[in-house]
Amino acid sequence: MFFHATLARSFINALSLRGDDDVIDRLNYYYTPIMLCIACLIISAKQYGGTPIECWVNPHSRESMEEYIESYCWIQNTYWVPMYENIPDDHTAREEKQIGYYQWVPFILIAEALMFCLPCIFWRLLSWQSGKPRFRLNIQHLINAACDINAVVDPMDRQKVTNIY
Repeated sequence: MFFHATLARSFINALSLRGDDDVIDRLNYYYTPIMLCIACLIISAKQYGGTPIECWVNPHSRESMEEYIESYCWIQNTYWVPMYENIPDDHTAREEKQIGYYQWVPFILIAEALMFCLPCIFWRLLSWQSGKPRFRLNIQHLINAACDINAVVDPMDRQKVTNIY
């Protein structure tokens, strides 16, 4: 349990806002995955906590039969028929209108969220330190120094800070 909490914490820290990006980057690696995860939670709550799909059931069926039919519809692929058309007797016509993706939507949303995060993680792994081993340049240190220089208002103090770095 401790390992999973540590892994989750390090993943969240890897995606924390640092200052080496702009608004579009943050939109891609931070806000979009959050929105995708929220959508995944909403859809998963409906699928795994409520009624995932509502299939047409004969109104004279018992409640247990209705639950069975809806479970069967959830597991098997279903097909779409407009409200005022007859159900096709031909199985090939049913297969042409088959819908088989709804079970996978939460997993696809999570995969998309991870794919939006991967370029940022990859960039941060590569830009952690750059250069030859003897002359390594710590990018995060450089970014912090640039932010410190921008915070200094007095031109003389700014020159002193620039000379330090």
